[in-house]
Amino acid sequence: MRMSRPTATATGGTHHAQDCPWRRTVLPFAVVGFLAILVGGLIAATIAHEPSRNLVWLVAYLVLIFGLAQIFFGIGQAWLKPKASGRLLVWSEFALLNIGNLGIIYGVLADNIAVVAVATVLFLAALGLFALTVHRQPRTRFWQGYHVILALVAVSALIGLGLAAFGQII
Repeated sequence: MRMSRPTATATGGTHHAQDCPWRRTVLPFAVVGFLAILVGGLIAATIAHEPSRNLVWLVAYLVLIFGLAQIFFGIGQAWLKPKASGRLLVWSEFALLNIGNLGIIYGVLADNIAVVAVATVLFLAALGLFALTVHRQPRTRFWQGYHVILALVAVSALIGLGLAAFGQII
C-alpha cells in the first residue's frame, strides 16, 4: 500500500494527499486559467506596438477573469472544502464558467449584446455554484475573502453587461 504524506486542511485537521480534492477540483481550472494568462500575454506582446481598445480589453479579461479569477476559484474551493466535490459539480462549474467566459469575449468583440447577456448569465451561474459549494464550510477569514471576491467579480460582470448594452466596452 502506498503511503502518502498528511497535509493540513482549511479546517485545521489533516488528511492524506491521496484523498486531497486538489487534483479533481483545481486542475481543470488551473490548466485553463494558466492557458488564458499565457494567451493574454502573447496577445499583449503581439499588439504592444499598435494596441487597440478591444484587444487591450481582451488581454485584461483573459488575464484577470479567464485566468487569475478562475485559478483562484478552483484553488479556493479546494482549500475551503477538504472533501472532494463530485465530478458533476466540478465539471458543471467548469463548463458554465468557461462557456460564459468564451461567450462574453465573443459577444463583446462581435458587439452582440444578446450573446454577452446569455454568457453573463452562465458566468454568474458558475459563480453561484462556487459559492454554494463552500457555503457550509467554517466561516474563516479566507472563506469571507473568497465570497467577497466572488461578489466583486459578479458585480463587475453585471457592470460589464450594462456597459456592453450601452456600447461602452469597446
